[in-house]
Amino acid sequence: MGTAEYYRAVAPHYHLFYEDWWETVDRERQRLDALLAPRGVHTVLDASCGTGTQTIGLAQQGYLVTACDVSSEMVAEAEQRAAAAGVGGRIRFAVHDMAALDEILTGPYDAAITVGNSFPHLEPGRREQALRTLRSLLSPAGVLVIGMRNWDKILNERPQFVQRRVSKVNGHRLVMFDVWDYPNDDEITFTTFFLWHDTQTWRVETHTLTYYPLRAVDFMRLAQANGFRVVEQVDHPFERWWVLEVERDA
Repeated sequence: MGTAEYYRAVAPHYHLFYEDWWETVDRERQRLDALLAPRGVHTVLDASCGTGTQTIGLAQQGYLVTACDVSSEMVAEAEQRAAAAGVGGRIRFAVHDMAALDEILTGPYDAAITVGNSFPHLEPGRREQALRTLRSLLSPAGVLVIGMRNWDKILNERPQFVQRRVSKVNGHRLVMFDVWDYPNDDEITFTTFFLWHDTQTWRVETHTLTYYPLRAVDFMRLAQANGFRVVEQVDHPFERWWVLEVERDA
């Protein structure tokens, strides 16, 4: 199952991965604003917007946001949620591949973001293309924020079972968890289980996704080789954010 197929399947229930999705939106708004506001950012490209977890908060904060994702289903969810939050007019949505956004956008943007562990969806080769594309869409003083899981910790510990949540959907209990497999040193397979309980019976859905993890030292080398300098690392409970600035001499 490819990335687009995985998110097509999970899009209607993606918000249930969070204990409180709207609370997460507000928390992400504060975190991003703390990085972007001091740099005088006004326009932001969210290159992997998903259901709008970062996009909506940025729009609420007053930024003008262009929000893109490879999954049309995730973008549709984001559009609905942005409208519900009253900020749909501050966001331009599009469905497109992160690594080829220069096919539909011209920029320049003050900042670009791809957080929520989207960047490791890209295979080696496409990661370089994505960085070059995002750099081309940024202003000369532009900043790029990339958020990923702490892959160093994961690759060292190699967890196999990761609990997500237990929720209620239309009166039915939904149990969600992941099983992680490590077929080689360069790939991790996430299989997300949806266990639906309806009175006496259980129904099981599985959706599988491949990640291409990057250790910190490899990511920094990759960024520097493709026109950025690493200026800050911010560790959050479930993710590590890298703040990159355009290398003007690149």
